[in-house]
Amino acid sequence: MYSAIQPGLNSVSNTELIQYRELGVAEPLSRYVDKLWYLDASRLGRRIIPYHVVADGCADIYFDCGGQAAPMLTYSASTPLTIGVPNVRILGARLLPGTVSLLTHHVHLRDLAGKSVPLLELLGERSPLIRFSKSLPSIRGIENTLSELGASLERSILASHGSGEPLLASSFSTLIASSLDMSRPHEALYQVRQVGERQGRRLLIEQTGLPPKRLARVVRFQRALAAIINSPQRTLADIAMDAGYFDQPHFTREANLLSGMTASQIKSLQVRNIQAK
Repeated sequence: MYSAIQPGLNSVSNTELIQYRELGVAEPLSRYVDKLWYLDASRLGRRIIPYHVVADGCADIYFDCGGQAAPMLTYSASTPLTIGVPNVRILGARLLPGTVSLLTHHVHLRDLAGKSVPLLELLGERSPLIRFSKSLPSIRGIENTLSELGASLERSILASHGSGEPLLASSFSTLIASSLDMSRPHEALYQVRQVGERQGRRLLIEQTGLPPKRLARVVRFQRALAAIINSPQRTLADIAMDAGYFDQPHFTREANLLSGMTASQIKSLQVRNIQAK
């Protein structure tokens, strides 16, 4: 299953002031959710540290553990976001490509791309996730809290979709790991899932809100990020060519557009993260 790469998090997390942890999920929730996560920035005081969220085809829902701020959905499908990490404790879930469309039937996903939106506006008062947010201050212990979040997500998704799975959640990892030509992503999707070209184009837009070419850019970029993580000793020029870019300057331009960082900055972050382990 696809696991989104977010290299910018390494620049702000696991310091004396900020602690971040991720928790994997089991079936059937793993068909829809990449990870549950928890960020404790309660020792920052008045400081606000910027965190770059890179384009990954995913969405995050997140909750203020103190119950002071409204729960939000951030959809960084193809647009980078810079979020200020303030003096709070928050937890959330990274939703796999296609999952948002199962929760928000009445919302056009193209209207959410690159935005942060209150969860209540999207789901309504009766959603298990909204009920979870209201009970959050009374739940004791981070493990119990993450467990309750997972259970609420599972109820929300299965209630709206049954036992199926979003098309792209099980296809993204195959597209990224493969050497398929992403210049025509709906054709690549046809090869992965055996759907026709017209159906592939329609499903891409329905489940991500993204035109095929924009989705192709995200897949190429995540391919390059995976290569940087798995082989940090390789040059950016080699990584760019293998990921499907014309050359290193092409990768550099796309990295800036999809992450808000340069390719060199991304690589430096990853090298520092490896050295810290």
